[in-house]
Amino acid sequence: MGARHAAAIVSTLALMLPAGAAAFDTGPHSDITRDAMSAEGFGRTAADIGVVNNWFVDLYSNASAVPHSGHADTINEILAFSYGDREHWPKAVIDGAVYSHFDSTFANFMFANGLEAEWDRMSQRTAALARQAAANKNPRALLSLIGLSLHEVQDFYSHTNWIDALGYEGADGPNWPVMSYGRTPTWFDVPRDVRDGFGMGVYAGGTPGHDRKHAAWNTDDNKTVVHAVAKDWPGRPGYDDAHIAAYFATRQWLQAIKTWVNDPGIWRQAQVWSNRAGNQLDHDLWGSTWIGMHSGHWQGQGEPCNPTWSLRLCGDREGPGGNLIELRSANKHYFEDWSKSTFRKQFQQQIVEYSKFNTGDPIPAPITSSQAMQRTTEFVRLRVLKTRALGLGDVGPDEADMYSRATIAGQRFQSGTIIGEDSYNFPKPNAPYEWLKAIPAGTSVPEPVTAIQVEVKTSSARYSGTDDSVSLRLGPTMRFQLDKRLYDDFERGDSDTYSVPIDALVRNGLRIADINQVQLEKAPDGLGGGWKLKSVKLTVNGRVLYNRGRIEQWLEGKHRFWAAPDFRSSAPSGPALGVTLDIFDDDYSIYGDDDHGDLDPFGMRKTFARTYTPGAPDSRWTTGSSTYAGRLGDGDSAKVLYALETLTPTAAPFRLPEVNNPPIEVVAPPATTPTPPPPVLKPDLVITAMGNNTGNGTYYVTVQNQGNAPSPSFSVRVTNPSDSTYSKTVTANAALPAGASVTLTYETQCISGTYTGNADPTNAISESNESNNTRTYEQPQPCIL
Repeated sequence: MGARHAAAIVSTLALMLPAGAAAFDTGPHSDITRDAMSAEGFGRTAADIGVVNNWFVDLYSNASAVPHSGHADTINEILAFSYGDREHWPKAVIDGAVYSHFDSTFANFMFANGLEAEWDRMSQRTAALARQAAANKNPRALLSLIGLSLHEVQDFYSHTNWIDALGYEGADGPNWPVMSYGRTPTWFDVPRDVRDGFGMGVYAGGTPGHDRKHAAWNTDDNKTVVHAVAKDWPGRPGYDDAHIAAYFATRQWLQAIKTWVNDPGIWRQAQVWSNRAGNQLDHDLWGSTWIGMHSGHWQGQGEPCNPTWSLRLCGDREGPGGNLIELRSANKHYFEDWSKSTFRKQFQQQIVEYSKFNTGDPIPAPITSSQAMQRTTEFVRLRVLKTRALGLGDVGPDEADMYSRATIAGQRFQSGTIIGEDSYNFPKPNAPYEWLKAIPAGTSVPEPVTAIQVEVKTSSARYSGTDDSVSLRLGPTMRFQLDKRLYDDFERGDSDTYSVPIDALVRNGLRIADINQVQLEKAPDGLGGGWKLKSVKLTVNGRVLYNRGRIEQWLEGKHRFWAAPDFRSSAPSGPALGVTLDIFDDDYSIYGDDDHGDLDPFGMRKTFARTYTPGAPDSRWTTGSSTYAGRLGDGDSAKVLYALETLTPTAAPFRLPEVNNPPIEVVAPPATTPTPPPPVLKPDLVITAMGNNTGNGTYYVTVQNQGNAPSPSFSVRVTNPSDSTYSKTVTANAALPAGASVTLTYETQCISGTYTGNADPTNAISESNESNNTRTYEQPQPCIL
């Protein structure tokens, strides 16, 4: 539903969550928390509690914009139809949530020592409250503390210049690679004396003495960081580095809390906690997702505000994200249809205690460096670069409001919404939908299932056909009816291939090892009596998993089942991870449901699924179709261009323990091995940007040397797959120092398609990493310079 221009907008303005407190948007906070907690052994419910408590920090920080809080203006409450439905949030809770950010409102965050003092306070309060939860045998309180404290831990990397990459115009943070601390060190990966020595060189955006602000979602058109210290959603320069650093910092913090608790029993109880308090936890998760998404603060894209209708101007906060009508519905459902959850009540108690300072808490045990994790972790990045509604969307002029869901290696993700666009290429300042998933480097996993087809042949004997329904069983809980729309199935002598409807199972991580039987089952005999089966062939992931002919068996009466007598289950494994992608039209409150777009080429399926082996990038279109569906297709067809690639952190080289740095546990080689030689000094060429200079009509490629040694002169080759004859080579004629960047022009005329850049294409230079030299840039139609 294209809600941006609906007359009801005027009554929903007060429900928008403002940019307010600085942090990652809700989506990245949720993804980082769930990913890291899962890696540290926490189950689904425990991670979900961490996610909602993380969100509560931002929810309560924005009390003045939430009509139900009791702290919004009366006119806002009336316009939002919430007058009389106020919760009267305690001021101490709101103040605690506001304080739990590395925010520009706190002047002491203008220099490193002020940031240091806040990290000390966070560590002391978290350690004290974690021990208290353990002493009280209260794992749920411990999970609440984990979630709310992680908000501030992650916040540090989004709105300070700590992790600024110097390859971006305007960045002024520490140059960690040159200092041999890797590319994404956490706060506790760097010795205290080094941190404190930066003075005002490390700061939070918007603090006194600094020109760079927190600013809006689209400051500097998301091309530079000249005026903003903000890496809070995938469109912002430096977001990937901030996300990666925050992930390692989250795991580092969880390991520290485990050490501070020093109670393996209570820690294990927290990890396996499964009490969701009925549906209360699910309702909190629903609220975090849909309020964040419809307010434009789930994964960037700007707020749903139209100055034509509003009582106030949104200015640079306005964008194509969010949905005002859906936001009003989400707020009312969350705050009015349910009472305050037990998890939110727990948060209100915890946040007040967590935000206190000068309490005399003892200094906790040292926090271990994350560099060992960084050496053994990779990140799979999935992006949606273009969307096409095709048959998805609503009738008439109402264009689709599209959002996506995805899974990577079993973790679920969701995007924000783009309003009123049947076709979208994510032009600046917008950015593609993006998700990152951490995986252990070199991991081997059971092969995931992406597609199943079964070919069933009916005997040619007299009366062999049937009008009764037939189902395929692949396991105790996996039974699928075989049916094609507007088609007469299982007629005498027919050979029919069916697409098995496995979308939900694939999203939940179905593996080939889970297929432990092949059985065909006929419904009780109808007027036509029995059915004679001739043969069956099962194809999984494009490979024949089972094939048996000359069965010639009647299925009738009390013998309506045929089980493959010689089927043997298998459990293949390898490096390939399961990836799924779905797309929806967001119009639940208008039409009663969100339309599910079809991205899968086979009938009875809508979810696009594939496997991805970490390493080389892969980008392609997927379009919904209805192969093996019968005479009526799946409907709501859609098309997306997606990209998969692997990001590998650059960790610090091994080094001896630092002097006067007790908070850091330095990772060194095992004692049983010889001391490693000094690190080899090599360059590492990475393409950090490709694009089009609209001012002068040239196409550029920016290369950074992120290694620890200068690079000699080098070349960059640019190709365009849409034109097999296209190849341009440009050369940097001077040496490139470590940490430095150079921008080269490779084209002066507009050619549509995907440009692929390759630094040092002939591998003439010996680099520390030879697998990170490529990058792509999409030039859409029409060609405009």
